[in-house]
Amino acid sequence: MKNGDFAEIEYIGKIKQSGDIFDLTDENVAKENGLFNPKMSYGPITIIVGAKQILKGLDDALLALNEGDKKTIDIEAKNAFGDRNTKLIRLTPMAHFKQQKMEPKQGQYITFEQGLRGKILSVAGGRVKIDFNHPLAGKELEYAVKVNKLVTDAAKKLESLIAFYFGNATKNIKCAVTDDKAIITIDKKTPINDVVTKRIEEDVKKYITEIKTIEFKTA
Repeated sequence: MKNGDFAEIEYIGKIKQSGDIFDLTDENVAKENGLFNPKMSYGPITIIVGAKQILKGLDDALLALNEGDKKTIDIEAKNAFGDRNTKLIRLTPMAHFKQQKMEPKQGQYITFEQGLRGKILSVAGGRVKIDFNHPLAGKELEYAVKVNKLVTDAAKKLESLIAFYFGNATKNIKCAVTDDKAIITIDKKTPINDVVTKRIEEDVKKYITEIKTIEFKTA
């Protein structure tokens, strides 16, 4: 495959050292391992190779695969969620939590107003130690991946792009492609902003060259 290809893939991602599954597309495997989440959508996903929609190590490995291939891929931490950074372990005064009417506890995950998410390592001496590294930072990963097929239909490509940006809300969005024009109809209850529509337009221009114009509607 090459950069810019739309590929439908399935995968199971594990922490290499422990063998624990942390990411997967197969609903049956999720249920068998006690990982099933009814709020998640399972099944093959379509990604754009080289578009940074998945981990760099997995994205890079896809370039050596073809339609129908299966492979187990080892991914170093630097090409996954990054190496652990001690600078991301910080001390926060207990007073900050009292102002927010929060009671910090060891092991608890918290999200700050800036969107930073961290894990509380300890609470002592009026200070709270928080680790803002990704939970999988520093971990080597293993992915068992299968390339089901390459997607070449413009409408299917657009649907996969919408799924990437909207996730489970995709069910509230309809796509129609006629000749070289695409119409994306979005339920008025689905939140959307100009930043998202701009990114979709840019991605369509770059990766779905069959589509020359795109129109957003609400219904």
